[in-house]
Amino acid sequence: MYLTMVEWRNSVIPQFGPRPQQLINEQIGEYDVFIGILWMRFGTQPGAKNPNTGEDYESGTEEEFEKAYERWKQTGEPSINFYFKEAAASTLPEIESLQKVLKFKERLKCDYRGWVVDFDTDVDFERKVRLFLQKVCSDISDKIAKKKPEVFSQYAVVVRQAYESVEGYLRRKVCAVSDYDSTTRRVSTTLRHRPFEFSVAPALSPAGRPA
Repeated sequence: MYLTMVEWRNSVIPQFGPRPQQLINEQIGEYDVFIGILWMRFGTQPGAKNPNTGEDYESGTEEEFEKAYERWKQTGEPSINFYFKEAAASTLPEIESLQKVLKFKERLKCDYRGWVVDFDTDVDFERKVRLFLQKVCSDISDKIAKKKPEVFSQYAVVVRQAYESVEGYLRRKVCAVSDYDSTTRRVSTTLRHRPFEFSVAPALSPAGRPA
């Protein structure tokens, strides 16, 4: 299974006319996982209103989350998680920006009953995101297995054919007789335990925005 990160810096082509966040929304399109990451900066107003409240969005991050959340309520997708890095502001601009982040965080917890995740180091963040993505990948695999079991049976045939091909090649070309059995067992184990691979791109949409 492949997860492809999609974010505006390398996935959106600039264009004059439409507001930038509109271009991001249109060109990113739909995705399977939404990961929001916030620290001390909340971003800038994208120039649009929340259709549910009539209030201006305070940042592109907020607009992206609201659109992801509305789709999740209708379809059960995408999987959503928000990560907040512990922060301590020292200047007035930092304090004002951090207040917006903390206000948004409280809204996720209270208004949306969301379970947000705090982290303090890069290692801590990587560990927590990895656990979340492992759960997401497992859920996607289960859905595919239930909807299309023939996909997995076809994969089993491919693995068996690959194993037989490698086994024959090893017997003819590579291994001395004394080394054949152990080498074939290693190849067999590798092939039989190789994870099923398919594309779920675009998969990730980090919620970052320039000030």
